[in-house]
Amino acid sequence: MVCLIAGPLYGPFYGVRLMVDLFCGDLLSPRTFADAIAASLSLNVAVLGLLGYVLPNLIGMARRRIAPSWRMALAPLYLLAISVACWRALWEWTRRPFAWTKTEHAPRPVGAGDAQAASGFENFPARASVIGGRPLATP
Repeated sequence: MVCLIAGPLYGPFYGVRLMVDLFCGDLLSPRTFADAIAASLSLNVAVLGLLGYVLPNLIGMARRRIAPSWRMALAPLYLLAISVACWRALWEWTRRPFAWTKTEHAPRPVGAGDAQAASGFENFPARASVIGGRPLATP
């Protein structure tokens, strides 16, 4: 659970540090033993993190017989957007801990005699909440 919060918070800083080390030469030719350990950890996290994010997507696409798309290259922008959202949530949590930022939604109109919309949702049929002819009970 800590990685779900720490990853988006510190991911951009880690990425910048990794790029600086890569372009300055410290990543591939460390000067001290501590730099060698840091460089090996950085490379492992970068490679395994990328595999851990992209590989499940590619496996899922292969199972559904979907060709990989160029849109997968936009994954870093998606992860950056997650980081921005995480930093915003942390800022709001520390500044206004009891406020709830919520997206405004307008209710969809539901026809009075519409059997499909009896559940209250336009695209969710009423029969979807029935298993074996019995309505689902809420605890």
